Amino acid sequence: MNRVKSVNPAIWAGLAIAAVGFALMLRLHALDLRSLSHPEVYVPGIPLPAGHSVPPPRLTWAETLWMHYHDEPHPMGWYLAMFFWTGLAGVSEWALRLPSALLGATSVGLAFFLGRRVYGAEAGALAAALLALHGFHLYVSQAARMYSAGAFFGLLATLLLLAFVYDRGRSRWLGAGYVLALVALAGSGEFVWPFLGIHILW
Repeated sequence: MNRVKSVNPAIWAGLAIAAVGFALMLRLHALDLRSLSHPEVYVPGIPLPAGHSVPPPRLTWAETLWMHYHDEPHPMGWYLAMFFWTGLAGVSEWALRLPSALLGATSVGLAFFLGRRVYGAEAGALAAALLALHGFHLYVSQAARMYSAGAFFGLLATLLLLAFVYDRGRSRWLGAGYVLALVALAGSGEFVWPFLGIHILW
């Protein structure tokens, strides 16, 4: 154990950077190889045939807001963000899945920072490597769904909470960032309340 702790922390950071790069490569590989699944068609902005598709086409802000507030059980923050994204990037399989891939790879970096903060640089590098290679996380990072965003904002909120508690000098900004990360998480995943409960108990 002493030999592991004697390794230069920069080496662990380098391994974490390599894990992020490898995670990005994995998540971008064959990103558009599969056709869209039915859940992915719920992304707004896709010109679906009106009257013949479920969900209906949502090509305007009003249609998107109404549909995902009134008829969709998942939180609507991710859908509203994707409405703006499809307006910029289009609705190809690559464009629809790219945000999930980028958030998935970035989550690997957040896993490193979180692990380093709590247990040390070697634990952070291991956490980053494990998440980079995690099969289910890779799967959701290649789907036009909100799960990769939920994992990203959950990790970010946890990291900001720790920083808020222990870095008193910057607590105001860290606290504001924590609240914003929680709001983004609430708009991305339906399991925000158990997550918040864990934070409160901690």
